[in-house]
Amino acid sequence: MYYLALTMMGILPYYLFGKNFKTYSMLFLGLPLMGLFIYHFDDPTATNAIYKALELMAFITSALTFLLSYRTSNLIKLSYYFVFVNVVALFIFKDKWMFELYFGSLVLSAFTLYLVGYYMDKTFGSANIDAITGIVLKAPKFALFLRLSLMNLGLYPPFANALIITSNILKSSLHLDGYLIVVWLFFANFFMAFRIINSSLFGKPNPLVNYKDIGQGYVFVFSLVFSVLTVVGFYSLMEVLL
Repeated sequence: MYYLALTMMGILPYYLFGKNFKTYSMLFLGLPLMGLFIYHFDDPTATNAIYKALELMAFITSALTFLLSYRTSNLIKLSYYFVFVNVVALFIFKDKWMFELYFGSLVLSAFTLYLVGYYMDKTFGSANIDAITGIVLKAPKFALFLRLSLMNLGLYPPFANALIITSNILKSSLHLDGYLIVVWLFFANFFMAFRIINSSLFGKPNPLVNYKDIGQGYVFVFSLVFSVLTVVGFYSLMEVLL
């Protein structure tokens, strides 16, 4: 069951088999959560050699996903790309609970990015962000939640995901491969998020786009999710300070 949990959480890039990413996008966010649930109730059984092999597989998946992320500006795709990039974080958390907290926060953050992409797809006919610039000026609420989603996923401090990893670094004794994974995670997540923030939030609005800000229903859902992430971030900060 341990290996099934790791597979579902994204140690292998099974999203490559989803030909219609719109159809399977929620599945690619749901399966990692199901894998996390199985992981919670199972104890690792891998030998040291197998553990290292799994770590290498996860890192290859992370690197491959990072490269693929630069070939798309579709926010729905990027929402689950972030999950697969981060599964390698499993191998730097000595505390099982802290990894579960990190991975749960990650999937929840990815879900907010999925909601932004879903809104764009329904409103503009596409979840591709490349043609939509100057969002801050034309749709400030939409821009705010997009920015919060990307900053959390991009491991920008003081957001929850960054604080959880920082807490783990300070409280764990990592080996060289662990520090390499930490550097990789901050590098990959930062640039995946920065690329979208830099190209879409600011700049001159596109006159060909009919901008429409998000409604109260989306505001409520986003506010609820980010409230949960704020609590998680506060808990992680206490872990760092205490």
